[in-house]
Amino acid sequence: MKTSAVLLAVVSLAFVTSCYGGPTYTERVTQKYELFTPESYKVGVGDVLEVTLVSQTETGEPTANRELVRSIRVLPDGTIDYLFNDVTGELMVAGKTAPEVARMLEKQIVEKNRLYSGAGVSVLILSSASSLYYVAGEVKTPGAFPLDQPVTVVQAIVRAGWFTEFADRKHIQIIRREGDREIRMTFNYTDYEQRPGRTKYDDIMLHPNDTVLVPD
Repeated sequence: MKTSAVLLAVVSLAFVTSCYGGPTYTERVTQKYELFTPESYKVGVGDVLEVTLVSQTETGEPTANRELVRSIRVLPDGTIDYLFNDVTGELMVAGKTAPEVARMLEKQIVEKNRLYSGAGVSVLILSSASSLYYVAGEVKTPGAFPLDQPVTVVQAIVRAGWFTEFADRKHIQIIRREGDREIRMTFNYTDYEQRPGRTKYDDIMLHPNDTVLVPD
């Protein structure tokens, strides 16, 4: 009797599988909230950097001379052509953080060539062309946006002008590629908005080249 019941269950499962093409597996992705700061941003091709030489006043206070400020675009090969009194030339900066680039320049200008003794170098990201995310579908201003600061799905939608009247707020898709693998995550804004005591961890932090798709 017990054997018959098992056989019946197997036959039933085989019948269901043949009708529906087998089970569908949905990959569940646990999103880790990652701290993103300007200091952790990796410089890339097309980014514009502001390089400032910061010297000291007679009283020892830091001061930035406007004549010592340069705006430099990262070249297609990942380098910057930074000539300061002909002491640096090309430097490879792609993949490095702004503080790392500042340290490289400081070694070249201040330490190696002994210019502006005691001075420091500051590097800021003026604009990002290498790290982008995309918002598509039922938002008012879809397009590509620079990922030069921490951005979550909700913040991305705000930047894209907010939802249109036709937007499906319950089935927002975050599309992410990791090598040859595509990961899709679903974000329910209606549930997020109504959830009591929600925190930033309930939102999803975007990665470079993510696409936020708001369906109709």
